[in-house]
Amino acid sequence: MDEGRKMKRNIAAYLLFALIFGTALLLCSMISWSDGDDAFFLQETATRSLPEFVSWRYQTWSGRIFAEASIWLTFRFGLAWWRVVNALMLTALPYLMCRLVSGPCSRRSEKEGERAWLFLLTSAGCYLLMSLRLLGYSCVWITGSLNYLHGAVFATAALIPLKDALDSVPAVKKTEVSQGTEGGKGVRRLQIAAVFFAAFGAGFAEQIAAILAVLLVLGTIVCFRQNIDARRFVLASAVCAVAVLILSLAAPGNALRNETSEGWYFPGFSQLTLAQRLLIGAQYVLSAFSNELSLLFALLAAAVAVLALRQHAAHIRGKIVICVISVFALLATAGAIYCRDMGLTLSVMAEGQSTALSWEQLTPAVRFTILLWGILLVAFFISLCRVFPGEPLPLLLFLAAVAAAAVMAFSPTIYASGERALFPSAWMLWLLLLFVFARLPEGKIRLYYAGALLAAGLLQAALSTGIVLSALPG
Repeated sequence: MDEGRKMKRNIAAYLLFALIFGTALLLCSMISWSDGDDAFFLQETATRSLPEFVSWRYQTWSGRIFAEASIWLTFRFGLAWWRVVNALMLTALPYLMCRLVSGPCSRRSEKEGERAWLFLLTSAGCYLLMSLRLLGYSCVWITGSLNYLHGAVFATAALIPLKDALDSVPAVKKTEVSQGTEGGKGVRRLQIAAVFFAAFGAGFAEQIAAILAVLLVLGTIVCFRQNIDARRFVLASAVCAVAVLILSLAAPGNALRNETSEGWYFPGFSQLTLAQRLLIGAQYVLSAFSNELSLLFALLAAAVAVLALRQHAAHIRGKIVICVISVFALLATAGAIYCRDMGLTLSVMAEGQSTALSWEQLTPAVRFTILLWGILLVAFFISLCRVFPGEPLPLLLFLAAVAAAAVMAFSPTIYASGERALFPSAWMLWLLLLFVFARLPEGKIRLYYAGALLAAGLLQAALSTGIVLSALPG
């Protein structure tokens, strides 16, 4: 009976993976080379070898060494190569996110194992909660996917052994590893692979690399303080991630790119005062949460509200927390239509041209919106502290989501980069949502929440697609 149930569960998992991969492959098959970056790389990769191309880019434009190597491979091998690889990456990310949050299948209870498909489906559904432009530019556009989606996949894989070590899952003794037991071999292979995953993940977008490095460094400190057996592998992963990040940031091309980008997209950016940078950074972060990330954040807030209701419903403070989170969820959802203007006009975001405005130059409505969303973000952070007392991980994930967007205030391409620069923030909120989802009680609450998430995502996708199609000529 147990074997039959296990077989059915495995078949269901394979079918779900096949469905996700098939959908991703169908989507990628509709994509072709685009003007701009794709056309540029088609020409440049045809005349340079891999070492020459990576060295040239490192010296003149970007320190993302592994992202640049991926670009060379993709534009040399052609569209068929990218379509298959990107479909695999689109399938791998939700699986790895689930694996990171819920742990290995062997350690799940039988009931959790039977409902793993629901967890994976919820994870995959998070793609639909991002705005269509964010999803398109970071996961489906060829050049964007090579820098953001693929980097997030490697980074997530690198974090799995760290999470297992912190959870003591699996707890492998040194004697087991030295004796070559099957479990020990599997764990050792995963830990060794994580070192390489960390190096690769840090060689993509700087925001992803920085998040990975910080989490691995903090995890290393915890592992050594608790004398966890896997601490050496975690340390090796952290060293690799930090080393590649430093190598990326030290690239001579970064300064040249900033100088060129400033002339193209944001003249006078280097002369901005700290106050002006703080203002445009706040505008950018709050605009991201009230526009591109609003639905993802609303579903996250709703899940936190459910947890708060179960934990603190009997207390006055708990009721206040629940009300704050619930109101925030409603406002986050409404942010897709109302109360979302942070002074970043559509022309600014589309053309990448801007001059920094002072607080006095903003309209009263824009000032009100900025203050409202600023208060809401702080209130939500306090609510997380109340719902997860003594647990730093949810707080770190939320702060990482904010910081990944805020750091764009130090780049002249803050507007020109478009929505793809918000993918690291979406990645962190996605991970936080899964972390909260794992804390929801099993049964109808999880099922209803997963259903609401998928329904909201499909509705947004349908509406967004309709808006895009109606805007096309002819």
